[in-house]
Amino acid sequence: MNKDYVAKYAHLEINHWWFIIRQKIIFQLLQKYVTGVKNTSYKILNVGAAGGASSKWLSQFGEVYSLEYDPAFTESLLAQNIAVVQGSITFIPFSNNEFDLVCAFDVIEHVKDDEKAFAELQRVCKPAGKICITVPAYQFLWSRHDNINEHQRRYTNTSLKKLVSKQPYNKIIYRTYFNTILFLPIFLVRIIENIFKKNPDIVKSDFEYYQTSSFINMVLQKIFSVELFLLKFIRLPFGVSLLMLVEKFDNKLPE
Repeated sequence: MNKDYVAKYAHLEINHWWFIIRQKIIFQLLQKYVTGVKNTSYKILNVGAAGGASSKWLSQFGEVYSLEYDPAFTESLLAQNIAVVQGSITFIPFSNNEFDLVCAFDVIEHVKDDEKAFAELQRVCKPAGKICITVPAYQFLWSRHDNINEHQRRYTNTSLKKLVSKQPYNKIIYRTYFNTILFLPIFLVRIIENIFKKNPDIVKSDFEYYQTSSFINMVLQKIFSVELFLLKFIRLPFGVSLLMLVEKFDNKLPE
C-alpha cells in the first residue's frame, strides 16, 4: 500500500460510520466477556491492525501488541508509537499460549488458507483466553468491493462455525450477524452493480467509491447504532457482517 492510501484508510477507521459502530459493537461485547478495567497484565494481540484505531481502543482492556502484514501500515503504526510486529496471520511470530485475547477484525477473509489462519490465532491464545473475529457475510453479497480488497470468500454463520470447529479446544461463546438494519439497501446496491457491471474499471472499495457527506455519514451512523441496543438482548439472524467470540479450552498447547 502507498502512504496516501494508508492515510485515507486511517482516516476512515476514525470517521466512517461503519468503522465507528463496528468498534462500538465489538467493544460492547468485550466489556461483557473480558475484564472491563484496564489491566496491564492482560495481553492482547490485534492481528491486522491496519491504521491503528482498533489497537488504540483495545488498549482500554490491557496491553496491546499489533501484528500487520503490510509494510506501509507497519511504518504508519510505528510512527504512532503503536507496538507492532510485521508478519502474517498464517505464521504469527509469537509463542504458544501467550495472549489473553486475540483479535482479527475483518482479516481472515483475505487469506487463502483460513483454516491455518484460525489455527494460528488459537495457538497464540492462552488456555481460557478469548479469540474475537469479524468477517463479511454471505457470498451472494460479493461485489467489486470484495475484489478490490482481495477477499477470498465471505462467510455464513454455519461456515464460520465449521472453520472454528476444525480446531480442537474451542468453545463458541457468542456469535451474531451485524449491520442488519442496512442489509437491504446494501444488498440492492450490490445486486444492481453485479447485474449492470457499473463502472467495472474503478479500483476503489465501497468506502472510497460511495463517499458520504458528513450529514449522511452521521445519519447512517445513527441508524446502524440502533443495533448496539438490539444486541444487548438478541443475536441478529442476518447481516452484512459476522461477529464471533471463541473461548479456548483449558487444554494447554505445548510451550
